[in-house]
Amino acid sequence: DVYKRQDVNYSVKEQPTGSLSASVGFSQNSGVILGANISENNFFGTGKRVSLGVNVSGAVKSANVSYMDPYYTVDGVSRGYSVFARKTDFAQQYVTSYLLDEYGGRLTFGYPTDNITRLNFGLGYTLSRVKDGAFSSREVTDFINTEGDSFSNYFLFGSWRRSTLNRGVLPSDGYSHSVSLDVSVPGSDLTFYKLSHKTDFYFPLTENNRWVLRTRTDIGYGDGYGSRSLMPFYEHFYAGGYGSVRGYQANSLGRRATNAPNDFSAPDPFGGNLLTEGSLELIFPTPFAGDTRSMRTAFFLDAGQVFDTDRGFRPELRAVRLSAGIGFQWITAVGPLAFSLAKPLNDKPGDNTQIFQFSLGQTF
Repeated sequence: DVYKRQDVNYSVKEQPTGSLSASVGFSQNSGVILGANISENNFFGTGKRVSLGVNVSGAVKSANVSYMDPYYTVDGVSRGYSVFARKTDFAQQYVTSYLLDEYGGRLTFGYPTDNITRLNFGLGYTLSRVKDGAFSSREVTDFINTEGDSFSNYFLFGSWRRSTLNRGVLPSDGYSHSVSLDVSVPGSDLTFYKLSHKTDFYFPLTENNRWVLRTRTDIGYGDGYGSRSLMPFYEHFYAGGYGSVRGYQANSLGRRATNAPNDFSAPDPFGGNLLTEGSLELIFPTPFAGDTRSMRTAFFLDAGQVFDTDRGFRPELRAVRLSAGIGFQWITAVGPLAFSLAKPLNDKPGDNTQIFQFSLGQTF
């Protein structure tokens, strides 16, 4: 026979689709962070994804449940549902003291316009309850006395993201660009909007991507509309700290709150409705390290500030804080480690500076 025949036997075994994980982390801002997550990517053989997550730290306690159909339509449109509960003690995050309890849910649709671009949009509901802290500022007590302490808000939201990054962790080439908008619609107790724009670019300087120039920007703006002239203070942006403007304590930049008459401590940060951040990094080979995919060292120059345009703290170039230094990231076998040594370049009296900053995570 000219044509030879051969029998081929295949053995197909379905790989595990579920996971159970626990995590322990630490950061200077949040302290010890504990987490647990259960997920199933093929729920009862349907191809749907279900997950349950819980996180606990000194400042935040949260839980969420989500369900997603990644192929709701043949065009690749996804549909997901999620519900959440979150309790936050902002006094533990070095900002003006108040307590915030939030409960809600979201319906989200996702649409891939091409292999690197995706649109997400949907609607949601959040019940927010605000409580005075031990030493709440005048801004917090005035807001509660004027507006109340419980708010039901209905949201429309959308986002656009385009990414060509070559890796999900410690990329060395490509870019990420995203825009998002959240609007509480008429009929809500508080009507406001928040807009965010982020970019992250990596420019290889050598063929082996061992020397890389990185630029990052983060701009956010929010305000009230209709009968409201202000965005709720508990939706404020904050700046400072690792991942923001290194060399300054986390959340510490921007306008300070007004202390209550019986509070003689230093005024706490209050955040603002306009965020401006940018960073320039020169990534270089880590000395004595061969694998650059799990370890990174970089010189950096950070700039940023958060303004409160509704309360008179308007954007000024001289108010933008600058810092420079060196940062290190390492994806270890027990979790990610990151730290930085930074020198504030134009700190002013009253600024909370922090030369050494770090965070540590661990996953079992």
